[in-house]
Amino acid sequence: IINMNITLTLKRYLPIGLVFLLGAAVLAFSGACSDSVGQDSSLEDRGYASTKRLVSTDWVAKNLNTENVVVIDVSKQEQYDEGHIPGALSYPTSELQVVNDAGVKGMIPPGGTIAAKLSSLGVSPGDTIIIYDHIKSLWGSRLLWTLLVYGHDDVRLMDGAYGLWVKEGRSVSTDTPSTASSSY
Repeated sequence: IINMNITLTLKRYLPIGLVFLLGAAVLAFSGACSDSVGQDSSLEDRGYASTKRLVSTDWVAKNLNTENVVVIDVSKQEQYDEGHIPGALSYPTSELQVVNDAGVKGMIPPGGTIAAKLSSLGVSPGDTIIIYDHIKSLWGSRLLWTLLVYGHDDVRLMDGAYGLWVKEGRSVSTDTPSTASSSY
């Protein structure tokens, strides 16, 4: 009975473990950002092993109006509606996980679903995507990982998340930017 329980448990959770292992490998071995808008050297003294996927709030503020830089807020829709970085697009957390055909919860959505969402937001494959969320980069990290899994090379996470942006007294908006859809 114990062996059977272990076997059933492994069959149930092995796909999840493989997805996380794949994600870790992609993050560890992915190429450097495409430098289309430059790296953020201000984070180098923070003690991080690598800052190639991070940008500071200063960097985000300076690049808000830079062509091909897209800022995405990954939070619950009501949090986004209460306030977000000006010009940030909403990618609700509810759209970042699905139940697969075997009934396993928490899987990343299929590539076509991600591409359709990015198209609806007007994102192009060559854009620099900056991600943040409202809860210590938990959901932001998931979107970063998801985009790396599907091959979007220039994706970065805002260090400090939305809480730091607000704490620093930076501009906040409740306006929803209008975007023309793209063909991602």
